[in-house]
Amino acid sequence: MCMFSYRNVYVFRLLNEAEGSLLDDEHLLITLQTSKTTSQDIKEQLETAEETELQIDSAREVVMLAFYEQIYLTCNTLSNIHRFLLLKFV
Repeated sequence: MCMFSYRNVYVFRLLNEAEGSLLDDEHLLITLQTSKTTSQDIKEQLETAEETELQIDSAREVVMLAFYEQIYLTCNTLSNIHRFLLLKFV
C-alpha cells in the first residue's frame, strides 16, 4: 500500500476513534495537516511528471524526424550513386 493510501486509512481511523471535539485532538490535526501537505506535494510531482512527459514526447518526435530524414538522404544518395554507375558502366 502506498504512503498516501496508508495515511488516508490512518486519518479515517483517527476520525473514527476520536472522542469529543475533533478540534481538540492535536494528533488528529497534525495528521490532517501532514496529509494535506503530502497531497499537495504529490499533486506538484504529478504536474512536473506531466510536463516532463510532454517534453520527452516532443524530443522523441524531433529525434524520429531526424532519423527519417537521415534514412531518406541515405536512400537518395544510394540512388544517385546507382544512377551514376549505370550511366558510366552501361
